[in-house]
Amino acid sequence: MSVKIRPGSIFETSAPKAVFRTVLTGAPWGSQYAVSKDGRTVYILEPLATREDAVHVITQWNAAK
Repeated sequence: MSVKIRPGSIFETSAPKAVFRTVLTGAPWGSQYAVSKDGRTVYILEPLATREDAVHVITQWNAAK
């Protein structure tokens, strides 16, 4: 999320705005993200999409000769 901060004698911010979408969940080993030193890059650990692995079996592959 990102907010704009307006300088002045009263602290004012804009409404929060989503910067990007992610599926962060509570990770037992610590944080799932890190920010680069210059603050320009965010690195996120996300789980791979769940899918079943497939095995393709090709039979009689040389029959077309």
